[in-house]
Amino acid sequence: MDGNHKIKIGFVIWTLKNMGGSEKLIYDIVRKLSGQRFEKYLISLDDGPVKDIYQNLGVHVLTLENQTKLQKILKIRRYLLDNQIHIVNPHHFKTLFFTFLATLGIKVGLVHTEHSRWQMDEHFTRFEKFLNFLFLMRAWAVIAISNQIYRYYVDILHINKDKVYLIKNGIELNSFKRADGKRVRRELKIGAHEKIIGMIAHVRPEKNHGLLINAFNRLVRKHNHVHLVLAGFDFSAGKLSSMIGNSAAAEKIHYIGPCNDVPGLLSTFDLFCLTSIKEGMPLSILEAMASGVAVIGNDTVGINEVLEDHINGLLFEKNNEDSLVLALEKLIENEPLRESIARAGKNYVHQNYCLDEKISAYDDLFKKLESRIRRKSLN
Repeated sequence: MDGNHKIKIGFVIWTLKNMGGSEKLIYDIVRKLSGQRFEKYLISLDDGPVKDIYQNLGVHVLTLENQTKLQKILKIRRYLLDNQIHIVNPHHFKTLFFTFLATLGIKVGLVHTEHSRWQMDEHFTRFEKFLNFLFLMRAWAVIAISNQIYRYYVDILHINKDKVYLIKNGIELNSFKRADGKRVRRELKIGAHEKIIGMIAHVRPEKNHGLLINAFNRLVRKHNHVHLVLAGFDFSAGKLSSMIGNSAAAEKIHYIGPCNDVPGLLSTFDLFCLTSIKEGMPLSILEAMASGVAVIGNDTVGINEVLEDHINGLLFEKNNEDSLVLALEKLIENEPLRESIARAGKNYVHQNYCLDEKISAYDDLFKKLESRIRRKSLN
């Protein structure tokens, strides 16, 4: 590559229908990487409204909805060749599968980013684990977004640590500043002196909303000045509405759907709770911490990497409703502890999860691969 040519990078993602944690990370990378140094392309396995957001950034977008597996592989391959893309960066195993096969025999560097250890541990078949290992061994570089994923790659899969890079998720810290939250309280008819427990997460089985709703039902018997606010896309086919409708505390549970103003919503919460069965690197927890909100989380993979119990958050015993109720009661009743945890959480995020620092790490990695791109271009 010379000074007059940009590095062309193709990001491969699962969906454009919504923007969850991994999709948000990719969006941040794409919009933050220097447009003077990098030309950015996006390939998605399906279409959706998020496509417009990328196109407004000037990103080239290819969607592969309603295609067979073979068609997806061939179209990715053709797209990489036609656009002379230098590096392709799939996120998650499903996109890695199609991307690896599409790059066989062509001069494109494969850099994979993994967001979830628990899926590799629990959801992969033996054959998928073998394929994952094979693909990763052939990749130029492998990016882990958490310590737990990094250790899995190095200690369990025994991938050469020289090509495994730990680049944690980051958030735009300046976006998360404590506001008064009066507007949301007014819209939901929640009084200024009532407490709000919040959870922002897409409604999927692994997010475990039912555990929080059941615990909240018990909490309000003793603390009737507390409300529960839930936000996120509902993929439960009506199950969430049924859970809320059948709850004894239904009038105090507010499901508001997808949220376009996460910082504004977080500013209304007194507590943030994440009951996920498993997580990769929970962006929602980092955002709550950055907003100065005390956090309670399930003591499970991903969450327990971020939360240190009674220091920057509270961990409740894994999937244990009694333990969750006790944790909620503790922070509702103990304001000094709640404020101490909120302060520690905010300091922790500011010290460890600055988005600009993470983008710099991606920038440094792609620059490091420049010489390899140059050699391939000359061969």
